[in-house]
Amino acid sequence: MLLEIFAHTLRKPDPLTPFQLASICSSWLTIAFNTCELWSRVDLTLGITNYVARIELLSQWIARAGVTPIYIKLRGDNSFGWYDIGCTETIRQLFDLIALRQGQIRSLKVWLPTCWINILDEKDLSWPNLSKLHISTSKDAQPIVLNKVPARLFARSPALKRLSIHNLFPSSFLLPWSNLLHLKLSSISPVEMCQALHWCKSLQTCRSTSSSR
Repeated sequence: MLLEIFAHTLRKPDPLTPFQLASICSSWLTIAFNTCELWSRVDLTLGITNYVARIELLSQWIARAGVTPIYIKLRGDNSFGWYDIGCTETIRQLFDLIALRQGQIRSLKVWLPTCWINILDEKDLSWPNLSKLHISTSKDAQPIVLNKVPARLFARSPALKRLSIHNLFPSSFLLPWSNLLHLKLSSISPVEMCQALHWCKSLQTCRSTSSSR
């Protein structure tokens, strides 16, 4: 019963973290630290002032997930400071952690500065069990073309069925478009929408909102 309550608190709109639950008392700590399923849903926001500590938190978080499926929400502050503080190697460490668990990740939702997505694209990744993907620039960021050559970071995702892209050019990514069943595009131009729909062969649902660009 206690585990059911824990699971509910971790999935509400403003969720607690397993670390908060474990801090209540010694018995809750024992239960939380020995239940892998409580650590399977990661929801982190990284900013200029806390990114080092949050990356360490992510390391502990996914380690406690064991071999259970993992569902990740990751947000990066869109501050221009990312370009100034020389954090590239640290951000690579962040994605190294994610890469270690790429076979366990079932859902990945990222709201990231565009420079982070370029760093992630440097890695040779495959996502054999990724079924749900959301890619977006950080809040209030301007839409940016990532590279002239499409990013391959999600090209090897054979199980991908649900895709959502916000404020980014769909043509900036190589994706298994023909496998998709559910597609959502927001802040995307009509031309880009038509192009994405041309690539999709098996869609069951499609939602879209256009932008003025």
